Amino acid sequence: MEPGSWEPLEVAERILRESGATVQHGVSKAFYAPGPDLIQLPPAAAFDCSGDYYATALHELTHWTGHPSRCDRPLGAVTASMPMPSRSWSPRWDRRS
Repeated sequence: MEPGSWEPLEVAERILRESGATVQHGVSKAFYAPGPDLIQLPPAAAFDCSGDYYATALHELTHWTGHPSRCDRPLGAVTASMPMPSRSWSPRWDRRS
């Protein structure tokens, strides 16, 4: 996608819409706020292109899924002391029968 181009990506819009996440715009940095349980994003015009906007929005959506009412994953930074999956681990959708 060309820098400066803005084309709504319907698949990404649908994921965001159907997730049920509250997404607000108007801040200078993107983040997920666990207390109020919402995603904050800069205005769409702040991104070079729609691809950058949706990549950021969907990244924040992954943090949103960690809320205790959803997947209940740790929301802090990953550290070296945290256990990592074994090399043989693969997501359920990637397992070959």
